[in-house]
Amino acid sequence: MGQGGGVLKPQIIAEITGETNFTEPEAKDLYRLFLEEAATNGKASYNLGKPNFIRFFAASFPGVDCERIATRVFHFYDTDDTLECDFREFLLGLNTQLTTDQEMLVLNAYKYMDIKKKGVVTFEDMVEAIQSIYDLKAGLLPIEEIVEPPQYAERIFVRAGRKEQGTINLSGFKNVVRTSSTAQSLVDAINVAACRPYWDRMSGTGTIGRKRATSVIVRKSSSAVAASRSMQMRKFTM
Repeated sequence: MGQGGGVLKPQIIAEITGETNFTEPEAKDLYRLFLEEAATNGKASYNLGKPNFIRFFAASFPGVDCERIATRVFHFYDTDDTLECDFREFLLGLNTQLTTDQEMLVLNAYKYMDIKKKGVVTFEDMVEAIQSIYDLKAGLLPIEEIVEPPQYAERIFVRAGRKEQGTINLSGFKNVVRTSSTAQSLVDAINVAACRPYWDRMSGTGTIGRKRATSVIVRKSSSAVAASRSMQMRKFTM
C-alpha cells in the first residue's frame, strides 16, 4: 500500500476515496496513523497485526480489559481472515463503522457478534459479545450494573422467540431490534465502543474527519451519554 517513506500511491488514494467517504487529506492522515500502529519494535510494516490493533484499541480504554472487544473489531476489519489488515481493509472497515444508517448499524452489530462468520449467532456468541461491552466498564449498556450478560442475552432471545433454538439469524435479529429497546441498546453500545478509538483520535488531533464536506451528528443512547461525558456527541461525516 505504501511507497517510499510511507506515502500513499496516487492510484491508491483515488481508489480509497472512490470506495469510501474519506477525503484525500483524511486518507493520508489515517495512513500515517496506520503505519504508526502497524510498526513493531521500530520495524515498519504495511500490515496491522492483531496484537498491535489490540494495543491501539486499548489506548482508548485505559485500565480495563478490552481484548475481547478489540479482537471482535479486528475480525470485523480482517475480511480475508489472514490475522492482518492492510490499509484498504482498515479504511473500508472504519468507513463502514462510521455509518449513520440504522440498517447498517444493526448489520455491524450482528457481524460483531458473529465473530466466526458462521452466518448465525448463538446464545453463547451474544453472551460473549455483551461481556466484551461490560468489560469496558463504561456504562454503555443501561442495565449492566444489575443484569449479567447471560440474562441480557436471554431477554433478546426470548423477545425474538429463539430461546429454545439457541440461535438467531440476521433477519431475526433485525426484527427484534425493531421491537426491543434491549436489543437496540446493544446495537448502540457495540457501535459506540467500536468507533471510540476513531473519535478519540479525531478529538485529540483535530485532523481526522475535520475536512469532510457533509457533517452529521451521531447521537449515542441516553444511558451511554450519561455514563461517558467526554463522548457526549462526536461529529464526523458520511
